[in-house]
Amino acid sequence: MRDRMTELSTRKRNALDVFVCLCLVPLAYSFNIDLQHPVVFRGPDATFFGYSVLEHFHDNTRWIVVGAPRANSSFSSSVHSPGAVYKCRIRNNPEQRCTEMDLGRGNKQRESCGKTCQGDRNDEWMGVSLARQDKPNGKILACAHRWKNVYYESEYILPHGYCSIIPATLQGKSQPLIPCYEDHKKTYGEEHGSCQAGIAGVFTEELVIMGAPGSYYWTGTVKVFNMTSNTHYNLNQDNLSPHRYSYLGYAVTAGHFSSPNTIDIAAGAPQDSGGGKVYIFRIEGTSLVKIFEASGKMMGSYFGSSLCAVDLNADGLSDLLVGAPMHSEIRDEGQVSVYLSSGNGVMEEGAILNGNNAYNAHFGECITSLGDIDDDGYQDVAIGAPKEDDYGGAVYIYHGDATGIINKYSMLTQFD
Repeated sequence: MRDRMTELSTRKRNALDVFVCLCLVPLAYSFNIDLQHPVVFRGPDATFFGYSVLEHFHDNTRWIVVGAPRANSSFSSSVHSPGAVYKCRIRNNPEQRCTEMDLGRGNKQRESCGKTCQGDRNDEWMGVSLARQDKPNGKILACAHRWKNVYYESEYILPHGYCSIIPATLQGKSQPLIPCYEDHKKTYGEEHGSCQAGIAGVFTEELVIMGAPGSYYWTGTVKVFNMTSNTHYNLNQDNLSPHRYSYLGYAVTAGHFSSPNTIDIAAGAPQDSGGGKVYIFRIEGTSLVKIFEASGKMMGSYFGSSLCAVDLNADGLSDLLVGAPMHSEIRDEGQVSVYLSSGNGVMEEGAILNGNNAYNAHFGECITSLGDIDDDGYQDVAIGAPKEDDYGGAVYIYHGDATGIINKYSMLTQFD
């Protein structure tokens, strides 16, 4: 049977190159983007190199960290296509090189992971998502949502998902996280047997947040772990009513939605009720309690499949951008909804963004904060449209301002 989450994952980017315009980073001070001299990093063919990308700083050295979830690993040659994570140093060298990181997991296809846990790394998709700890010299979170527990053999193959916490040095053994594993639990589908944690991830100063869209027969959930207090937080289901195959946790983010000093968690459920939903949860004790929800307005739009928390209007509160990449007037042009925060989980729907409204563009399939790239005091965002211009792809840049967001954009297209 085909892996349902793999089918969903292939809706995302399938890139072989990563380009970096050196102005498109959170510490940039200009909006003059050099389109003629991009820094290009290339990976092996047919590996999905560039499926996930993030920028990393350590000891005054800048890196681009790149996931290639279909790659073979030079450190695990006996494992079939486990995926790999690469580090690419940013410097003024025309021959940019990337090297695979050794996550310290050895060369075995199977790995022991608990009393009733035997991990199978074949086709685990390491690098499907990447996140960086929100502090100086932060660590890296890299996940493999198709990692499987095969302790109970073929009748009970459990795709729990696996994440690694990589040291800030990008060297040395990584710390494993298998948030859905529980001793003696073996039923596929029920509870967390098929959760596929890590298809999306966020890493704050203290919290590791992993989407688990396969839990409870693909109803989905969010797994949150506090590294400082060693605490796990679970969703309070009392005021939450997603249905089977909602895929809650397909996208996750975190921000200051309640107050400038509080971290809240947002999660998308792109198939909830057909049109998709997004939820915001506040941490209360050891529970995640819903404080906001919004619904997509079109059946099948995949509303909630991408999220971005960013303070657009510089009021100290995080606003929320929600992608609906298959929103259609003709076919899958895509759309992004902007929700402005007033605190305490109160979110007001603001602008609707659609880029060029181009045929089959899938605008909104990915969204990221850029920092203040035009140095006007407001945060800016980039929105991807990976299928625009006959799969050539485009990136749109929108600017924050006192009213929320300026509904005008600059556009980046393919580099030759």
